[in-house]
Amino acid sequence: MSGFLTYYSILALFNHMFLHMRGLGYGPKEAAESLALLGTLAAISKLAIGWLADKIDRKLVFLGALSVMFAGVLLIAMGGREWVWIGIGITGCGWGGLFTLYNMLTVNNFGLREIGRINGTVSLLESLGGGLGIWLTGKLYDVYGSYEVPFDVIAGAVFLGFVVGLFIKSGSPEAMGLKPAS
Repeated sequence: MSGFLTYYSILALFNHMFLHMRGLGYGPKEAAESLALLGTLAAISKLAIGWLADKIDRKLVFLGALSVMFAGVLLIAMGGREWVWIGIGITGCGWGGLFTLYNMLTVNNFGLREIGRINGTVSLLESLGGGLGIWLTGKLYDVYGSYEVPFDVIAGAVFLGFVVGLFIKSGSPEAMGLKPAS
């Protein structure tokens, strides 16, 4: 469910950020650059957070990445023109790590025995969340005439994703394919 909520959020942001930036008074070039910043920092974050998750508890890294993404989304949603660029950067850093960690935590919690079916289910939920986020954000914009409410919903979805993430296990040695210490 955490994946559903965060994919809802990030795909809604990716698909509506250009128009949001235009609504804040940025030209097409700057609006497009906001997407480049979000994507570039997410890519760098995938590598950095993946490395970190190999060194320390993956659940803690996961919750940290969710917290970072939440802080960034809040700045985008509530900060207006003054904070939007910082919010975009922070969101990209948090999101990139989450993308990597969902697969790691799936293996940690369920092992490799039926990973195809389990990962397929997780991916389906992420896709459904992403599709809903794109569509509902557009519908909410049509109803309210701005991105204020839709982006507040996005922030709420990330927060709920964090709450759900609290219940994810760090993973047992057996699930990770390791032998328990004797």
